[in-house]
Amino acid sequence: MDGIGLIIYARCEVWYKGRAESHLAPGDYLIIRKKDGALLIHGATLTTPLNYQPPGAELKYERTPEGIILTSTRKKEEIKIKIQEVYTHILADSWSNNKITLWGTESHLRDHVISNIDKYFPGHTEIHKEYSTPVGAIDLLVIQDKSGERVHNVIEFKRKKATLAACSQLGRYLQHFRTQMMVLSIGYIFSPDITANALIHLEQNGDHHVKVEIPQITHP
Repeated sequence: MDGIGLIIYARCEVWYKGRAESHLAPGDYLIIRKKDGALLIHGATLTTPLNYQPPGAELKYERTPEGIILTSTRKKEEIKIKIQEVYTHILADSWSNNKITLWGTESHLRDHVISNIDKYFPGHTEIHKEYSTPVGAIDLLVIQDKSGERVHNVIEFKRKKATLAACSQLGRYLQHFRTQMMVLSIGYIFSPDITANALIHLEQNGDHHVKVEIPQITHP
């Protein structure tokens, strides 16, 4: 039965032997066998299967007086399913294998900016991701030399509309640089959008908002 996909909802009993041995008591379970040989047996709760085998397993079908027996083998491992009653089944022969497109996280947004860093901070000399400070980790610290001065660009990323909470977080980092380290620093929030009061707060403190869209990431 290689290359055949199956979905079976049935009353069955399951035995496993290989690295250990196990027995799944008779009950109603969902059996999924993918075209690549992967086998999953699900119970009533959770997303994790009760029994499974990875791709490459071979499946044998046998009809006996006691019921249907499916045997999945891969290397030295075996799952034997004794089916007592089939409630419903599907011969799943047309599986799709599309890749998932994700809208990135803040780390995706940060890495996207880093890959285009000269667009935002030309002439930079240092880049630090998750820069550690006593008041927390800065998403991104970019250091530039401007007219003989060493400028610390402190950057906070938000995947959605930035609010005053983001300004407050950025402010803690800037206070550390400006009052504790006594270095020239400028704050930035990179996000797709920002609230009006958050933007006013930034501008009043000489800091900036940079509008940037989250890149789409295709899952491998």
